[in-house]
Amino acid sequence: MIRTRYIFFIIIVLVVTSLACNAFAGNVEPEFELPPPTFVTTLTPGTAEGEATVPSAAPTVTLPGTGTQVAGNTAVPITGPFATVLVDLNVRAGPGVQYDRVGFLLQGESVPIVGRDPLSGWWKIQCPANVTDSADCWISGGAQYAQTNHADSVPVAPVPPTPTAPPTATPTATSEPATQVSGGTGLLAYADNTGLWVVPLDLGVNLPTAGTPRQLSPEADISQPIISPDGRKVAFLRGNNDSNVLGYMNADGSGGDFLVTSRSVPNASGSSDVTVLIDQIAWLPDSQSLAFSSQVVNRVGPGASPQSDLWIAPLNGSPQARFAAGQGGHRFNISPDGARVLFSLPESLVQVNMDGSNRQTVLTFAFVNTASEYAYVPVTQWVGSGNVAMTAVSGQDPWQANASASLYRIANANALVQGSLPGNILFNPVQWSSDGSKLVYVRFVPDGSNQQILILADSSGSSAQPYRTSQNMRSFGWNPANSHVLYVGDGFFGVGQAGVNPVEVLIPVGLSDAQWLNNTAYVMSLGTGNVWNLTSGNLTGDTAIVATATGSVQFDTWTP
Repeated sequence: MIRTRYIFFIIIVLVVTSLACNAFAGNVEPEFELPPPTFVTTLTPGTAEGEATVPSAAPTVTLPGTGTQVAGNTAVPITGPFATVLVDLNVRAGPGVQYDRVGFLLQGESVPIVGRDPLSGWWKIQCPANVTDSADCWISGGAQYAQTNHADSVPVAPVPPTPTAPPTATPTATSEPATQVSGGTGLLAYADNTGLWVVPLDLGVNLPTAGTPRQLSPEADISQPIISPDGRKVAFLRGNNDSNVLGYMNADGSGGDFLVTSRSVPNASGSSDVTVLIDQIAWLPDSQSLAFSSQVVNRVGPGASPQSDLWIAPLNGSPQARFAAGQGGHRFNISPDGARVLFSLPESLVQVNMDGSNRQTVLTFAFVNTASEYAYVPVTQWVGSGNVAMTAVSGQDPWQANASASLYRIANANALVQGSLPGNILFNPVQWSSDGSKLVYVRFVPDGSNQQILILADSSGSSAQPYRTSQNMRSFGWNPANSHVLYVGDGFFGVGQAGVNPVEVLIPVGLSDAQWLNNTAYVMSLGTGNVWNLTSGNLTGDTAIVATATGSVQFDTWTP
């Protein structure tokens, strides 16, 4: 292998945060996205299609008699009957909610009408581009959902057979048949400018290899792909700074759903200068529900603020605000058994049962000077059997030469001081091994040299070993065996273990992210500009490309 040194920069994005305090509680029906976020709207279960309540002022729509539809990147005039949707609307395989969802239309989109069902009042439409597996496409005919034009003489369309087995509202853990992604026992999911993809990985060889990639969605605005604990589904966010939606796709390509839109999450700040976005997402252990929090983003300038809430979105059912705005934290970390959650705030850590009981402030600390609008909150990590969490809390002024961080072990809602670490940890959180016995962190020295030191230590910070010094260093944590760490420096990546010289590989491109697959293998995103190679590696530094991404890339991995 020819190895060439290069210089690259890793960009660390800091979330600008502040608290939003007004509380809200209520149910959200996920069937459709809501009107523009200037209206606070609640979806009402039990209505036809579970559509949004109509706001007092209707959204702007296409003028009667005119319309365009998008084909590729081109707006094409519609000459016949058409409908313009007033809210983001599901497209179904037949006229009713008992039919499968096969696609969607975004608010303001127009689409040709080709038929109608007089009994249900639904319209049969020309299938939009995002529908690839259905010959029939229908939308609700309610006047609050779509405005029709020249539709008086639309013929009656044949109605597809009613599905014989509608989905149950309360699935059990065994109600979903097992699906096996062919080609390997591991899974890689990634999102880039070409959509959402999954790649099976063969973990039975020393250097994992890829099976045939499968495109789950062609949309370019997908982010935060995360694989469910059972390896059968991939959750994601789709959207932009105006609105986004939380959805999932089955990893075998058999379908998926949108669960909730940010437009259905109330704006607790009350300001019309911000828009609400879904922020952090996480699977619950049963793989049947997702947790998410929200934030408000400034419409007229930079800045974002967490709403300090926590919602639960079941795959079959309506999302609910488990912790209303102001009752959660800037970040959440749910325990492996799904029973408890740790909320991180700028001056405290709070632990509470997921049912809302036994709320306790387990740790308080002085507000940290970040020398910016970025509000520091600690990163927490569940270790061992999942009953214990570890965290490191920065000192009040991390920019001083004698800066340090305190280490805590959280058990039974009590935080016990374990020790301390020298240096500024704002940009590289401390990472513990899965059993909680060791830690790794990058010590930043605020002296203008930009030198960073990778340090290995035990869980209390003692027996610290300065392992590697470089610029632009970053750690990706311990392997499951708690024996090796994966890291990147200026022009190389490395695999190391305490007391043993590291294996380092020179790379002529950037490394944006990396994740361990098992004790001996990992996946990295290597590249620059618009081309990134998702690459597997092993303990000896051998590498193999398993997928190539276009534009920015985010990925997640899963192993049994």
